[in-house]
Amino acid sequence: MNYDFANLKRKVMSRIYAIYVWRILSRPLCVKTALFFALYAWIAAAVSVKDVMLNMPSMAELSALISFSLSAFLNAGHFLQTLSVAAVVIGGWLLFDIGRNALKGMAYLAEAVRMRVRA
Repeated sequence: MNYDFANLKRKVMSRIYAIYVWRILSRPLCVKTALFFALYAWIAAAVSVKDVMLNMPSMAELSALISFSLSAFLNAGHFLQTLSVAAVVIGGWLLFDIGRNALKGMAYLAEAVRMRVRA
C-alpha cells in the first residue's frame, strides 16, 4: 500500500513538473529567444565566422564596415539571406518585447513606491 502511494505521488509530481516546464517554455518571450538563437546557430554553421572576422575591416571605420556587411549579405546565397533577415526581424522583435516588459516592470515598481509613500 505504501509503495503504491509513493509510486502514485512520483507519477503525479512528474506530470506537474512537466506542465510547469511546458508553461515556462511556451511563453512568447522564451519561444522568440529560442528561435533567435536557433537561427543564429544555423547561420554560424553555414558561414565560416572565423574567416569573416579575419576579413572584416576595423570597427572604427564605420563606412568600410557597412560596405563590407552589405557586400557580404548581397553575395550570400538566398537561403542565408533569408536566415539573416529572419534573425534580424526576430532579434528586433525580441528587443522590443524586452523593452516593453522592462517598462511594465518599472511602472509596476513606481506604483508600488507611490502606494508605500501614501501609507
